[in-house]
Amino acid sequence: GGIQSVKHCNLTVHTFKTLEKLRNNYSYHVHQHALAAGQPVHQKHAHMHTQNNDGIDMDLAMGLDTNFAWTPPLVSQSV
Repeated sequence: GGIQSVKHCNLTVHTFKTLEKLRNNYSYHVHQHALAAGQPVHQKHAHMHTQNNDGIDMDLAMGLDTNFAWTPPLVSQSV
């Protein structure tokens, strides 16, 4: 049988429906709590910003480019 067959998963459709209702109810209460606390309730995007300005830090990129030395694995070292 497959991964979701009865052999691997003993959860019934009724159990999944119950879990869905519980998850939705929990999500609703978290949303209401955030609204009451004045917190943002809309996730704008899923990545984090590490600097205030847009684009790449050119000084950092140039420093990495000039100072970075990479030796591929399994390359013979000549003495």
